[in-house]
Amino acid sequence: MALQYPDNSEYIVYFGLILALDTLVTIPFARLRYEEKAIRFATLRLINIGINVGLNVFFFIVCPKMSGSPVFDALYDPNVGIGYIFLSNLIAALVTFLMLVPDMARATLYSRTWRVLDAQLWRNMIIYALPLLVVGFAGTINEMLDRILFKHLYPADTTTTLQQLGIYGACYRLCIIMSLFTQAYRFAAEPFFFAQSNRENAPQVYADSMKYFVIVGLMVLVGVPFFMDLVKLLIGSRYHEGLGVVPILLLSHLLLGIYYNLSIWYKLTNHTTWGAIISVGGSLLTIALNIALIPHYGYWGAAIANLVCYSAMTVASYIWGQKYYPVPYNLGRIAVYTAVAMGLIALNEWVLQPSHIAKLDLYAIRLVLLTPF
Repeated sequence: MALQYPDNSEYIVYFGLILALDTLVTIPFARLRYEEKAIRFATLRLINIGINVGLNVFFFIVCPKMSGSPVFDALYDPNVGIGYIFLSNLIAALVTFLMLVPDMARATLYSRTWRVLDAQLWRNMIIYALPLLVVGFAGTINEMLDRILFKHLYPADTTTTLQQLGIYGACYRLCIIMSLFTQAYRFAAEPFFFAQSNRENAPQVYADSMKYFVIVGLMVLVGVPFFMDLVKLLIGSRYHEGLGVVPILLLSHLLLGIYYNLSIWYKLTNHTTWGAIISVGGSLLTIALNIALIPHYGYWGAAIANLVCYSAMTVASYIWGQKYYPVPYNLGRIAVYTAVAMGLIALNEWVLQPSHIAKLDLYAIRLVLLTPF
């Protein structure tokens, strides 16, 4: 009733079941990552996505076109509407859970004490994990709050505000390349970092991982502006006026990835409370900056708030991390790589333009300039 959907109480059931199934598969998925079974992990994830997308296509495209067929009429009720979105998600979650049952059964068989609740272990897990819950919640605020606040803070009529928000949202989507790279790296890196933690050379491994992450991330940071005339085709021409914020958003996502690298210190040393403090501080900074900047600078203010937030979190995590778990990050080399990347972006903006050079020649020059990374 509070959500103003009194006739769709089944949605709450769907949400509960989806969350329950997703929670049950979290540890099996984490085990696959820890055991470096990347192919099985990726296969199950892709099957989940494929089922979800496939069922949505079936319910919203195929079934309406086959109206009148006894078989399809038995499977499809147009009155369900968006409920099929949640039902598709639930079916995909259930199939994923069933495919992971053998993994869970094997883990249970290998454990001799699975029937006994270890109170001390449970207590340690809760102490370790609760701050990470705060980290996840704060991360969602940092990721989403600017678009939520925008329509309340931008000083214009509703139509203009939604147009500006649409431009920002479309340009934000162009950062999907950096976001996908960061998330894929995080999925692979975290179990690898934990597996390396007992080795003598672990800090050096973490430093090398950071270096290579930054190199690839900077290639994306430079590559998207270099080929913006192709990338921008992914969004409508009415959104192109906001393309200037894309490099800022790309840099923000790169800093978020660097923060993920740095955050290993509080996970390895059981200082997850510090991780929560850093994340909450970032969220408070995000809120304050969006309130201060959006009314004056629109989506540019939102992008700058994003960048400042992740910059502050990265610096804070590095300073505290070096205190509790020193890692010999090669800051000098990373700074040089970053300076080169910024120089290339400036060169592209002011020199490598179609007004000066033929388009095909531009592509060739840009590809050559990317090779130093």
